[in-house]
Amino acid sequence: DHTGADTRLFSIVDIAPGGRDIRYSNEKCEIGRNFANKIWNVVRFRLMQGPVTSAKPTLDNLGTLRPDDQWILASLNQAIKGVTDGLANFRFNEVSKILYEFIWSKFCDWYLESCKPVFNGGDAAQKQTVLRLFDYCVATFLKLLHPIMPFVTDELYHQMGFATADDSIMKAAWPEAISEDVLNAYGATQAAEDDAEAKFELIRAIRAVRANYGIATSKALDMVVAPANDEMHEFLKRDEASFKALVNAGDLKFVPGYQPEGPSGVAVSTA
Repeated sequence: DHTGADTRLFSIVDIAPGGRDIRYSNEKCEIGRNFANKIWNVVRFRLMQGPVTSAKPTLDNLGTLRPDDQWILASLNQAIKGVTDGLANFRFNEVSKILYEFIWSKFCDWYLESCKPVFNGGDAAQKQTVLRLFDYCVATFLKLLHPIMPFVTDELYHQMGFATADDSIMKAAWPEAISEDVLNAYGATQAAEDDAEAKFELIRAIRAVRANYGIATSKALDMVVAPANDEMHEFLKRDEASFKALVNAGDLKFVPGYQPEGPSGVAVSTA
């Protein structure tokens, strides 16, 4: 059972800090099993959008990136550097944490969801740009994950079309950190990361208000956002469609300095 071998290996690496013995149990493998299912679903979702953009995805001439594209590119670069350093220094537990955080928390919970309005929209050029970056991220994180989950990653690498039937992910070059020139050219800067994190904080606050009032996430709500400053106002407007989808807003307005006239649910954040 290759999948079972991968889930056990990832789980053991994840729960075993360096130099310490652990008590093994099959229940602890739930972490790896859920993680394997997660990346399997990412690939299935991607292939539903059509064939991959390239068998060897690159960052060449991507085009104009959305704020969330800039954020995921900067985050991917941090993951590449963190995993490479962790493996070189035998900090395997740290490597598993970095990969889990990037793939599950950042790529799946945020980036994949922000891509859906683009994939379902009518801007063909933007869709192609986002698909190319999506493919680059998937190819890269599969290679980063391969030392810990060799069978699942090789299978998904083939499903994505990144390797031919007689080839293997094992022969692929290890991902290199993205140069500062490339990051800056695409706007994947620290400032872009900070703005995106502030936006995600606002989205979490809005979702918390929904939960407090018992309002289903599937119900579209009219919303007014009072940006913290002009810079954040411009940032949120740059990709209004994704923001609107992530909060499931009906009518969405950005009104600086807005004060509600009557009782209303209020979410407060740094954005």
